[in-house]
This record gives sequence, C-alpha cells and structure tokens, in this order.
Amino acid sequence: MLINRRIAGLVGVFFVAVFHGYKIINSPLPAGVDTDTAHALGYYVIFPVAIIVGVFLYITWQEKKDNDPL
Repeated sequence: MLINRRIAGLVGVFFVAVFHGYKIINSPLPAGVDTDTAHALGYYVIFPVAIIVGVFLYITWQEKKDNDPL
C-alpha cells in the first residue's frame, strides 16, 4: 500500500481547515455578532481539527496495541 488512508484523510482535513480559516479571516463579521475572528477560528477550525487529530491518534494507538504480540 503506497499511502495510508488515515494519513491521506488527515491531510484532507488540514487542507479544508486552512481554506476555511482563510475564508473566516478574510470575510467581514456578520452584523450583530459580538465575537471576534480569533474566537471564530478557534471554535470553527482549531477545535474540530483537534478532535479529529485526537481520534486519529487514539485509533492508531489502539491498532498498534492490537497488532503487538504479547
């Protein structure tokens, strides 16, 4: 197997997160919103990516633990 599917998926997540963050930074805030750009980036980009990376690491760790002989 040339490319690990999980790593390819993680690269896709980072790719979408970068473009989503770029869109948040370069778009004006909606009227009536009391939040700032840093809060929007943290809530809509950084937090979901952190959860996805955490799940990725947990699944990789579990798979490695299952494949190790006793």
